[in-house]
Amino acid sequence: MAGCLRSIASSVNLPPQIRPVAYIITNEQIIKQQTDLLATLGKCSKIQIIDNEEGLPKGCGISNY
Repeated sequence: MAGCLRSIASSVNLPPQIRPVAYIITNEQIIKQQTDLLATLGKCSKIQIIDNEEGLPKGCGISNY
């Protein structure tokens, strides 16, 4: 999952010093419990768990993991 977050940032040529907010749609408890670790490993400022794609801000990079 962290690799996927880094891959999305790389695919849009995001500079390494920029730490975006990541939005994850999941029902997995382990993901919900480890958002701080995922944010660190995925080089994000924070992870937000959302219910569906309607909660995504416009212009977000999307990947199906």
